[in-house]
Amino acid sequence: MNDTTHIVTVTAENFQQQVLDRSSKQLVLADFWASWCGPCQSLIPVLEKLAQEYAGKFLLAKINSDEQQALAQHFQVRSLPTVKFFKDGAMVDEFMGAQPEPVIREMLDRHIDKESDRVWHQARQLIAAGQEEQGLELLLAAHREDPENSRITIDLAEFYLNRKELDKATEMLATLSAEDRAKPEAAALLIRTRLVADTENAPPEAALEETLQANPRASQALYLLSLHKACAEDYAAAMELLLRLLKQDPGYSDGIAKKTLIDLFALLGNEGELVNTYRRKLASLLH
Repeated sequence: MNDTTHIVTVTAENFQQQVLDRSSKQLVLADFWASWCGPCQSLIPVLEKLAQEYAGKFLLAKINSDEQQALAQHFQVRSLPTVKFFKDGAMVDEFMGAQPEPVIREMLDRHIDKESDRVWHQARQLIAAGQEEQGLELLLAAHREDPENSRITIDLAEFYLNRKELDKATEMLATLSAEDRAKPEAAALLIRTRLVADTENAPPEAALEETLQANPRASQALYLLSLHKACAEDYAAAMELLLRLLKQDPGYSDGIAKKTLIDLFALLGNEGELVNTYRRKLASLLH
């Protein structure tokens, strides 16, 4: 089949435009093939049929590996056929060999944006622009349309948490699968939710600081004040208070100071100068 709106021949010269640039607007499948490869010849008609059937939901980019050896080497193509999925300028999935059509369909459907994704993107734009109520309505509509979409669920939970609607945030997070809860964005949100929950009925910062002025070794006040600081994103102050608590009362509440420090490291992505500094301080204290 010749090139069409949904199928293009890709070379090193047009790879940036046809694969990377276009992947910001639609899923792109880069099919590395060769004329001598039997499985390639059986896979190509399947991919071309799907490209026409999906009618623009993805672009099939055909790459002759013999003619485009530099591309094949760059993407470490070691067997043919190899099909790589590109989205937003990055490779997000791949398969090797002539896979059955149902397998390819399942992979396509995993990566192609649904109507709920379109609504989700619009909701995020509205919220970022300060139109929170309109954004929430669209988030809820997207969630009703696609309740298994973890990105929408996580965004809803974060929206509620930012508005201090802890019960609704917790309810949203509870619907995530174990696999989705382990994703960095969900794991961070679970930590934030715990921090907010633990400070919900705590005395205000000023009262806790007065308590500590009267008794610098008041463990509960130290801990609760650290949580207030963390919720306000003053992570340096929070970590310093937790380290202080760990020094003077390491067994407080089953060692929760150490656990919360480690949670804050995770919340900050386990990297950066602040995390590295307090990770060294924690290691020095423990050893």
